[in-house]
Amino acid sequence: MTTKAVLATLLALAAPVAAQPAGPVSRTCEVRFVRAPDDVRYVIETWLAAEPHCSSKIDLRVIPTDHGFYLIAQRPDGRLHERYVPDAQSAGVLVASWVADDWVAPRTAPASSDIWNAPRPGAPPATPTRSVPQYTTPSETSVITAARSPLRRESAPRWLTLGAMFDTDRPEDGGLRAELDVFSRGGISLGVALAYSETMMRMYSSLSSLGSASEIRSNDLAATVYGAYTLRYGRWELRGAVGAGAVYSEVDGTVDSNPGTWTPMESLSATGGGVVLTASLLATLRIGDRWGINAGLTSHFISEQFPTNLESEIQRTDSRVFFFTGLRRRI
Repeated sequence: MTTKAVLATLLALAAPVAAQPAGPVSRTCEVRFVRAPDDVRYVIETWLAAEPHCSSKIDLRVIPTDHGFYLIAQRPDGRLHERYVPDAQSAGVLVASWVADDWVAPRTAPASSDIWNAPRPGAPPATPTRSVPQYTTPSETSVITAARSPLRRESAPRWLTLGAMFDTDRPEDGGLRAELDVFSRGGISLGVALAYSETMMRMYSSLSSLGSASEIRSNDLAATVYGAYTLRYGRWELRGAVGAGAVYSEVDGTVDSNPGTWTPMESLSATGGGVVLTASLLATLRIGDRWGINAGLTSHFISEQFPTNLESEIQRTDSRVFFFTGLRRRI
C-alpha cells in the first residue's frame, strides 16, 4: 500500500472524532413548583442556581410533615421520584441531583478497527456508532408505593412552652404559664400545664357587704391536663386547646362588714381550692427545627369555696381572659 493510501486512511479515522464538540453541551433544566412552602422553595431554587449540569424538567411537590418534608417529582415521560427528607437543605440537594446531567457521555468508534479495511480515498467517512444513553435516577418508582411510610410516624413533635399572661381587662393583673406536651400524634397533642396568676378576685359571701370590699386580690396556682389540635402551614402553626384541673388560691383584702356606719374596714384572708377550666388559641412562628415564638389568648374559669377569718364562706366564680406570649422548644 502506498504512503498516500495510509494517510487517507488516517484522515478518515480522525474525521468522526473531530466532528464531536470540544466541550459539554449547554443544557437547561426546569422545575415547576406545584406545591411547596415559600421558605423551602427558596432553598431549593438556591441549590438549582448553583447546579452547573442540568438537563431535566420536573413537576415538584413538597409536602410538610411532622419531621421534615415529603418530595414528589414527576418527569414529562411520567416517571416519578419520591423521597422523605428531614429539612429544607436536604430537599435542595436532592432536587438538584434529580435534575442534574446524569446522561452517560456518548462514545464514538470507527466502523472498523482494521486499517486494511479503511474506505477508499475520496469516499465519505464511515458513520460512527454510539452507545445507547443510559440514565440512572434516584429512588425511582413506577407508582408511589412508599408515600405512606414517611407520613406515618410513631409520634409528632412535642413542645415545652413558657410564657407570660396579661389580663385583657386589667393590664396590671397577670402571671406565668408553662405547658408540656406528653403525647403527640399528627395534629393532636395531650399534655399538662402549670399556671400562676395574681388578679383582682370576684366573689360572693354570706356577708352582704363583701361586694363593697375595697381590695381583694387572689394568688392562684392551677394545674391542668389539656388536649390540643394544631394546624400547620410551613413555619406557621395555629393551636387550639382545652383543659381541666385543680386550683389552689390565697386571698387577701379588706372589707366593710357594716356599710353605712363608721366601723373600720376589716382584713379578709382565706385559702382554699377548687376546679379550673381552661381554653386557649395560640399562633406560633417556628424558628428552625427546635424553637418557636407564640402569641394568642388563653382563658380560665375558676370555681371554689372556702372559709374566711370573718366567719363566713366565700363562693368564688371567676372567669378571665389573658393575652399570652412566650417561647416554645421542641423536646
